[in-house]
Amino acid sequence: MKKISYTSLSVLVILLASKLSSSFTNISPFIATIIFSVYLLKDKYHLLFMIFISQALSDLIYGAHISNIFVYLSYFVVVLFLYNHKKEISLFNSLVSSIYVNGIFFSVSNLGHFVFFSDSYTISTLLMSYNDAVPLGWNLMLSTVLFICVYHMLLAVNKKRLVKA
Repeated sequence: MKKISYTSLSVLVILLASKLSSSFTNISPFIATIIFSVYLLKDKYHLLFMIFISQALSDLIYGAHISNIFVYLSYFVVVLFLYNHKKEISLFNSLVSSIYVNGIFFSVSNLGHFVFFSDSYTISTLLMSYNDAVPLGWNLMLSTVLFICVYHMLLAVNKKRLVKA
């Protein structure tokens, strides 16, 4: 039981650090932590609770707006997706997951931005909104891949140290 609580506490601290240490718009360390946390925690609702706590604290610090409802919704969809398509831990599986997760986050959160901040509600405005967000989505994808690689390098170093001990 203590191992589970240490793991949960560690995941919560890393989620909080990754969410609060970066700027409001750079959430790639947070997304990478979510992807990696799925391997560590068995209960998706426990992880969702920790994600929502981290996001709520971030909202208190950076400010909240009505479109954050879609950010929370995107985290919910991401966690459900990750637990339904959970495979064994590997760099390849994590990188593939990062592609899907970033696609989900990009689609859902950008829809929220369109719904709450658009001047007109037409298909062309929706498409323009997604088109304008492509550079942000691309940067989010690349930096999430970078953080996934860092997590896997740390895991590899830790495994080598355990083998030598």
